[in-house]
Amino acid sequence: MRSPDALWGEFRSALQFPHWFGRNWEALRESLRDLDWDRRRSYLLVVTNAHDMLADERDHGLADLAALLESVAEELSREHQQSFDERRPPTPFHVLLHVDVAETPAWEGRLEAAGLEMAKLPIRDPASWE
Repeated sequence: MRSPDALWGEFRSALQFPHWFGRNWEALRESLRDLDWDRRRSYLLVVTNAHDMLADERDHGLADLAALLESVAEELSREHQQSFDERRPPTPFHVLLHVDVAETPAWEGRLEAAGLEMAKLPIRDPASWE
């Protein structure tokens, strides 16, 4: 997912977007907002190796993606029209980005360069799990 095209392909495959998915930012936004056919009550997108996400982009790729995901989550959090005669209740939409520990400093640098901040989950040594 180092490029926008690879990112769109991953989203299309993982979320089973239709074959006519446009492979651009607006098509991604529309497809994420129009998951009504899926009928799930909530969404949690887990992105592994997120440190590679849009790594080949020099522009504001991460910032654009973050803004897009935030706007989709905000829109889906409100009740919305599903069809002409049916309203859909608010739909939780969350994204979890997994970054390899060794890649964390570089990832944080990319986030800072993009003007982004993200919450971090604490890391515990698996040996301490009981």
